[in-house]
Amino acid sequence: MNNNVLLAYIDARLIVFGNIKSSNVCDVFGCGRIKASRLFQLYLNQRPSNMKYQASKKCYVQGYVFEPVFLGKRNARQFLDALELILEHN
Repeated sequence: MNNNVLLAYIDARLIVFGNIKSSNVCDVFGCGRIKASRLFQLYLNQRPSNMKYQASKKCYVQGYVFEPVFLGKRNARQFLDALELILEHN
């Protein structure tokens, strides 16, 4: 799967749910925790203010200064729904 799609998923998940865990990425894309951790680091390198790790919840939460980078102008909910449809048919 293209990293841009994975990074757009992080944007969309943060918009819709306000948080993301490595298990979310692993469950949706069938990757390991190491891959998910690398994606989070790649995302943070591009936009460090978009998400912060919250140790008490063991997840990343949407930052106070959030601006989607990878999702572009796409609607977050529609992106997640479309991604789910595509991945369940593959």
